[in-house]
Amino acid sequence: MIETISNGMDLARVREILNRLIERVNELERVTNSYDDLENRPAINGVTLTSQTSVQDLQIPASSLVGYSDLIAQAQQAAAQTAESTAQTTARAKLDGDLTKLQPREYELATSMLVVIGDDKGNAYKTTLGDLIDYLKHEVLKLNDQYLRVIK
Repeated sequence: MIETISNGMDLARVREILNRLIERVNELERVTNSYDDLENRPAINGVTLTSQTSVQDLQIPASSLVGYSDLIAQAQQAAAQTAESTAQTTARAKLDGDLTKLQPREYELATSMLVVIGDDKGNAYKTTLGDLIDYLKHEVLKLNDQYLRVIK
């Protein structure tokens, strides 16, 4: 702490106080405002923090974060909603609500064509038309209490 100057003080003492004040001001001019110039910066997981440190540099596993499972569930829900919305928008754009605009594919079906199959839980699976035909050939279907065998 620097002593204050008071009336009647010896001139030599006033000079000492002023010189100490000047020294302190000069020290302040040498202080940097750059975080990277600081000494004894903190570190996380052994990585010293700099102005360029990224979250990836810290190597913190996301699974250790509080609420990680909630974050994953929210991300999956958002992805599912986005996928469903995109699929509906794309289907509407392609179909345009008017099925007469679709190109006929009668008797032009190839067994390598992809087919999307959905279940009652909202899951979608892809398969080929050939695999679907093979599956149907071996399945017994029940329609109105009558059993039908799919035959080629």
